[in-house]
Amino acid sequence: MDHDLPADNTAFKTCDWREMRNWLHFRFSGLPDTTDALPDGQSVFSVADDPGDPAQLVCTKTGDTTHVVLHDPKTLDAVERHERLRLLSEGRNWGSCLDNATCGVVMTDHDGQILWTNRAFDALKISDPGNAISGSRPVLDDSTPKIERRCIDDGTASKWLETRSVPVERGTIHYVADVTKVVTAENLRREFVQTLTKTFANLTTGLAIFNRDKQLALFNPALVDLTGLGPEFLSAQPNLMGFFDSLRDNHVLPEPRNYGDWRTQILQMIETATDGLYRETWTLPSGLTYRVTGRPHPDGAIAFLFEDISDEISLTRRFRSQMDMRQAVLDNLSEAVVVLSPAKTVLLCNSTCSRLLGIDPDSSFAEMSLNDLTQICNCRLPSAEFWAKVVQGLDGRRLANPIEAQLFDIQNKSYHCRTASLPGGAAMLTIAPLTTTTKTAQTDLTVSD
Repeated sequence: MDHDLPADNTAFKTCDWREMRNWLHFRFSGLPDTTDALPDGQSVFSVADDPGDPAQLVCTKTGDTTHVVLHDPKTLDAVERHERLRLLSEGRNWGSCLDNATCGVVMTDHDGQILWTNRAFDALKISDPGNAISGSRPVLDDSTPKIERRCIDDGTASKWLETRSVPVERGTIHYVADVTKVVTAENLRREFVQTLTKTFANLTTGLAIFNRDKQLALFNPALVDLTGLGPEFLSAQPNLMGFFDSLRDNHVLPEPRNYGDWRTQILQMIETATDGLYRETWTLPSGLTYRVTGRPHPDGAIAFLFEDISDEISLTRRFRSQMDMRQAVLDNLSEAVVVLSPAKTVLLCNSTCSRLLGIDPDSSFAEMSLNDLTQICNCRLPSAEFWAKVVQGLDGRRLANPIEAQLFDIQNKSYHCRTASLPGGAAMLTIAPLTTTTKTAQTDLTVSD
């Protein structure tokens, strides 16, 4: 579909309606989007939006052709004047865009003299504006933008400015942004990373962090010491599988029973670490014991921590061995022994006590209190007076002197019962059988405290 202006006008001859409409829109905003809205064979008159503009537009549609005539009484060439007005309006729009930009914009000539600045640059309140862009001009025959960052000190406070300079026909356009907060954040981040690096370097725990591509991104010296992997290998950023394969080659990984399931186990370990659930103890052929923990990080990264807990395991085993020895000694005593905690609950008893009283604290989930114990003892060795005295004597305080007495069971067997305080607020009850089996008069019962 063709649309034209009279032949004596040179701005347009024949063009598309959309192009014509865009060209006229800034003065005649009421034009339809398509010519379908124009009546065929009739002229449609449109006046300019500005009441002070006497221009008039006449559109006549004939079949597939629309004839557009622009009348402007102020000039002999209405199209030329319209084009000048359009360019002037467009220039004002672009000027408004630049003046309201959020970053500073500066226009300089080829000698570096400032020709124009926008509001954002003026708001920076730079005492010497030329200092903000000095040295930023790119070479005249180089169209590549030049980016520089410099610190400006106006006497009250310093600020960092980033300038992006682009050569144009009349000189150079400089785009200036205040990046003081960015520079401050970068410095803080750099200092923080340096602090972390120093911290990681002094850690005794080996650290291996893999990025989301499962490549080793960070490690510390302790990892080298614990795994025996060389810094050259680790600096080459091996992937997770390569890292664990090297651990296995260095015998720093428990040997799997089935080598065919090896990689499957590693993949399961990686998946578990990604969920933050991996925590295992590795017993190595060298006799060392490592605690390995997998921790998920943002963006799919994974961190593995390696701790040498050989001393801790050795100490635990030694302590357990000593406890087993002490328990064995207690179990071989002929007298029954019960130990009470500071809270007066049963901590342990020997096998003689279990047989005599019929109790086994280790097999019970519930704690046995002092009252529970004395009730059982009173059933086995009846003496309400003595056991009440034990409860009263141990109730929240340390005994000055042991409480002891000779008691008899229902079979007339004689036992020496003794309750004494232990360090830390604990207490001990011992029940030792006596050689005599003859029950004396109840009045001969001796209770001492």
